[in-house]
Amino acid sequence: MNVVIATDLYYPTLGGICVATDQLAHQLAKRGHHVSLIAPSVSFKSHQEPISPHFTIYRIGSFMLVRKKGIRYAFDRNAVRSTIESVKPDIIHIMTTGPGVIGPTCLKIAKKKNIPVVATSHVIAENIVAPLHHLPNFIENNLGIIAMKYLKNFYQRADHMIAPSGAAAEHLRKLGISGPITVISNGLYLDKFINSDSSVLEGLKNRLNLSENSPVILYVGRFDKEKGVDLLFKAFLKLQSTSDAQLLLVGKGIEEERLRKFVEKNHLSKSIIFAGFLSDDEMPAIYHLSDIFVMPSNVELQSIATLEAMAVKLPVVGANAMALPYLIHDGENGFLFKPNDSSDLENKLQILVSDPELRIKMGQRSFDYVQEHAMEHVILKFEALYQSLIAKNASQAHIA
Repeated sequence: MNVVIATDLYYPTLGGICVATDQLAHQLAKRGHHVSLIAPSVSFKSHQEPISPHFTIYRIGSFMLVRKKGIRYAFDRNAVRSTIESVKPDIIHIMTTGPGVIGPTCLKIAKKKNIPVVATSHVIAENIVAPLHHLPNFIENNLGIIAMKYLKNFYQRADHMIAPSGAAAEHLRKLGISGPITVISNGLYLDKFINSDSSVLEGLKNRLNLSENSPVILYVGRFDKEKGVDLLFKAFLKLQSTSDAQLLLVGKGIEEERLRKFVEKNHLSKSIIFAGFLSDDEMPAIYHLSDIFVMPSNVELQSIATLEAMAVKLPVVGANAMALPYLIHDGENGFLFKPNDSSDLENKLQILVSDPELRIKMGQRSFDYVQEHAMEHVILKFEALYQSLIAKNASQAHIA
């Protein structure tokens, strides 16, 4: 197949959408499909980045829109158009339509040229307005409503929608999407996380000054308002009165400076540790250095970080909201806590901190549950969907 994957968010911007897009592109290319990834450039100039014989990134000229989040606005509509005209794809997969012209232009050209379009839903209103929390509430709320109306209209024009979880599919239906929706996990490379390089692991342990016998609670994700790190801090402070656990934070985001100041002001630098952004080689090690994984966010449409933690046999604690109940089976591979309830979160963490045997038992269940999200299974579902849409489109064209 000749596949175009289009996204308005991609590396060096950080986040789950970028991870999912990159994994999909590489897997398709590895299986012999020709993949053209259309994504924002890191400059005003549009250009090509050959990755492998079957995989090329077409970077679209852009400018910085939200510096702290690394979000760029791609503006070179002609570059998008010429890419599609030269590539001549069998199908176009729009991974996200955010700021910029990539998603809308791909959709418009696809409809004109009768190319089937599949789109994945990765965001809800809270994700969109999070960078705008400094604005008055009524403005922030109205912008969220406008953004979701735009997404509804956009998604309705796609031939098929993909949701990374059952929760994401439910959200699309509530949004008013009436077309076909298929649930396909973002997936992950299980082999990458099962083992960790011992030298990398030891180096990280020394660099981060992790205690030898203290349980380590891990959070991996953006430091943005909607991710709930404030709530995690509240729960952890309560936990400190009865435990010597350490809280390890991996990631970056617009809230990072404020969170760091809070830790410094309260003399918590030995118990709350910022690891920053880690390389691909270091990520498996950081999970292996941890004992418990926590995801405090209420707005996860899947949570790749939670999948990664499960692959390393960690018990997982998360909010009983959106997609997390699809991954966390309460009382089996971890615990769900009441959304926005720091006391309930602290109670669930306390159970795991004080019971090493339970951590091991629940961690094994995490590993059992994550098997269905392995990329070798997930990529087959993407291929089957693409092929069915291409065949259906060809059949309809023949009849017409």
